[in-house]
Amino acid sequence: MSAQACSIHGCKARVYAPAGTGSLCKEHFLDFVKWRRRKGPGMFHKYGAMTMEERNALAAEWAFLYNVICFLANPERWLSGLKQWS
Repeated sequence: MSAQACSIHGCKARVYAPAGTGSLCKEHFLDFVKWRRRKGPGMFHKYGAMTMEERNALAAEWAFLYNVICFLANPERWLSGLKQWS
């Protein structure tokens, strides 16, 4: 897992923990855990009983919302990172 990159676009931090079948750095992992806790009182415990497909869907939902928030906060920086892929 240490050879993988963080699943968040543009993040180059060292991988800390899994999120579904992907991996997150420590900062993004802690944000993911906070977001799961805010989704409801049972969500934090329910995550442990989910299949990988269900976890991937939840991690993808969080990553999408995280990217939207980052885009709204600073669209120029986010778009400049996308230009390298085009």
